[in-house]
Amino acid sequence: VVNCLVKIAAENLMPDYSFEEGRGAGWTVEAADPSTVDFQDKASDALTGNYSMHYWNKGLVEFDAYYTFEGLEPGTYTFSVNAQGGDSGKDATMYIYSISDGAKEQKSFTVDGWINWKHPEISEISVTSGTVTVGIHVSAAEGAWGTFDDIYFGKIE
Repeated sequence: VVNCLVKIAAENLMPDYSFEEGRGAGWTVEAADPSTVDFQDKASDALTGNYSMHYWNKGLVEFDAYYTFEGLEPGTYTFSVNAQGGDSGKDATMYIYSISDGAKEQKSFTVDGWINWKHPEISEISVTSGTVTVGIHVSAAEGAWGTFDDIYFGKIE
């Protein structure tokens, strides 16, 4: 008797979803201090592979990182990230977001420790114009740190 587990996953449209090849190519990062966000080569901070989108600043951490897709087929899409980190402070604001056809959706999340991965997701993103922007917003305390890896964006119907 042979048992086999087959997992069928929808196509991930996010190029270089784990930052292993392009080191953030195509992403726009807007930060109060540009040194806050980088694409770091440190396997122990990545979910898969060696690279991840990394943030840290000795001062306040404030940034948006986003990616815009164009020429998409009309339909319903989903967006998710994997996030880990800490020292964000009690007043931290963290969320992922999507902007499509004039509508913005967001999903809040928190991080609470090294390699304690969180998985915020926005499902049911309606796209009719062919364009959507997906992103990550972080506003956190001095010394906040963390990484994002294995970003997913795909069509669900």
